[in-house]
Amino acid sequence: FDEILRGWGYDPEHYEIEGTVRSSSWEVQLKGGRTETFYAFKGLVKKKSRGHDKYFKELFKQAKRKPPVKPTTHGGDTAFLFFMADWQLGKKDYGVENTIKRYDVALQDAVNRIKELRKIGVKIDEIYMIGLGDLTENCSQSYYSSMPFNVELTLIEQYALARSMIMKTIDTFLPLADKLVLAGAPGNHGETTRAGKGQVLTSRLDNSDTMHLQICEEIMNANPERYGKVTVEVPDGFHQVMDIKGITCGWTHGHM
Repeated sequence: FDEILRGWGYDPEHYEIEGTVRSSSWEVQLKGGRTETFYAFKGLVKKKSRGHDKYFKELFKQAKRKPPVKPTTHGGDTAFLFFMADWQLGKKDYGVENTIKRYDVALQDAVNRIKELRKIGVKIDEIYMIGLGDLTENCSQSYYSSMPFNVELTLIEQYALARSMIMKTIDTFLPLADKLVLAGAPGNHGETTRAGKGQVLTSRLDNSDTMHLQICEEIMNANPERYGKVTVEVPDGFHQVMDIKGITCGWTHGHM
């Protein structure tokens, strides 16, 4: 169906035809008495799952094989919030390798902070992992003129790295609380159908920042024994409001 999809204006790398294609043909008489056969095709076009690439499958297998976390009950009345913001993975300026190393430090700092708080009597039983947008880099030259020269990972590689970093975050916090929540808001660098500054092909909510959360939820569903205490909350709009321990909390990305 690739040729048909291209004829309809769809990139076969990102779209597919679901089910069958109905075809019809008819004869048309052209100038000079010549006849030609015309064809028409009708089918249902849908976007391919952007999560189901080779990297997704490997991460899915890894998550499925991981053993259950030793059950513990921490108890308490306090939530710890950990924010994931503006990774913009793939950029050369700080470098992908340096970004990953710095993030590992941030994760360990968070673990140490939770332990320190517990030592002074703060009873933490919930951990919220909040994505604040721009986790991956999808701005084009029409948006920032230097962008094509400053990105060293493909989008698929960026997405795979983002998912693995989110899953690493979840695995790090799993033993440390009774309840974990993965949530967050979409950013401008995550707009997956960006056409130019302020312009998109579909919707500004067609966004990789929230897509990463949804795909990580799908990955965790493969191993409910390990990830059963993790819930994922994805907003329907640009902003997310949540009730945490009776306190109304909200987050959004600066572009809105």
